[in-house]
Amino acid sequence: MSTETLSRTAATTPKAERYKVTFPRLVKSEIIKLTTVRSTIWSLAVMVFIVLGFAALMSFALRSQDISDFGSELPLGASVATFGISFGQLVIVVLGVISIGSEYSTGMIRSTLSAAPARIPALLAKMLVIAIVSFVVSLVALFAAFFLAQAILPSTQTASLGDPQVLRMIVGGALFLAVMAMFAVAVGAIVRNTAAGISIIVGLVLILPGILVSIPWEWVKTIGRYLPDSGMTVFSEAGTMYHDVWTGFGILVIWTVVATVIASVLIKRRDA
Repeated sequence: MSTETLSRTAATTPKAERYKVTFPRLVKSEIIKLTTVRSTIWSLAVMVFIVLGFAALMSFALRSQDISDFGSELPLGASVATFGISFGQLVIVVLGVISIGSEYSTGMIRSTLSAAPARIPALLAKMLVIAIVSFVVSLVALFAAFFLAQAILPSTQTASLGDPQVLRMIVGGALFLAVMAMFAVAVGAIVRNTAAGISIIVGLVLILPGILVSIPWEWVKTIGRYLPDSGMTVFSEAGTMYHDVWTGFGILVIWTVVATVIASVLIKRRDA
């Protein structure tokens, strides 16, 4: 009897290990969920179109007007390549909110949290996947936009990857969009509603900064300088924004970390 019991246990152990929930398997699950829905493909395609479209549009406009610079030492070819990020971020944050909000609206979140009862690893896996996908796709789009701009602009306005700040702006733009995607997922997990999450993100990134800066109270303007849009410094020319390059990006990272902590606490305490 003892020998039979030990044999049965030994036979079943590998199978139990095979289906054990681990973080890499949660990541794989999130990759499948993200890449098998049409909204992801359409969102990323639109983002790429926006980045390339604005680069081409600005390049043709500058070429036709024979504008040699924007009053800075940075070549136009570098500035034009990242021009579309400010608009492309809208698509990325919408994708981030939808990736979590759709699970709550369809009830799929119950299956996700049942498979991963610890809950927080499932949230972190989703954030990691969407950050990597956003970074890779946007990096390819930004490099393509850069070379497209150089092909359109005259030689007096072009830039090269070896010029100061150029490579940092391109990689920084992709990094900015990746962190914004993570921030959007965290906000979506907090509110558990797609429309509410998109409204909050758009308000924080696009609407609120303009309103606060226009109010003639210095303390209100100061608050406006510490909103998530401060992260745009990472793909902007150094010295053109209130914060320096990495301080501004650090503010966005802090917003993302705080939102992630709040989302992690709530996802553990609330029912699915």
